[in-house]
Amino acid sequence: MPLDCIKHCQEALIHKPANNPKAYYRLHLAYKLQNDLDRAKDNLLKAIQEAPNDIAMRDEYKALLDLKNVKEKQWYKQMDGFYSKQKISKIEDEEFKHE
Repeated sequence: MPLDCIKHCQEALIHKPANNPKAYYRLHLAYKLQNDLDRAKDNLLKAIQEAPNDIAMRDEYKALLDLKNVKEKQWYKQMDGFYSKQKISKIEDEEFKHE
């Protein structure tokens, strides 16, 4: 379903690229559903630029940034220690044993 939405919104933007914040907002929602938060953010910013007085979009932007920060913290937590000196030494020791 998000892929259909993305396709239709992109087509709408081809036919009416200027002053179409609704298409950008819907693209934002579709990308958000796919966890593509960078594209979601970019499209939401375009929607806000075209409708700067829309408070709901600004609130959504703040919520998106909060969600993005949470996801990044989770990702960094998973990556914590990935390149630690201890793990690299262990990998090198195992490689030398196999040679």
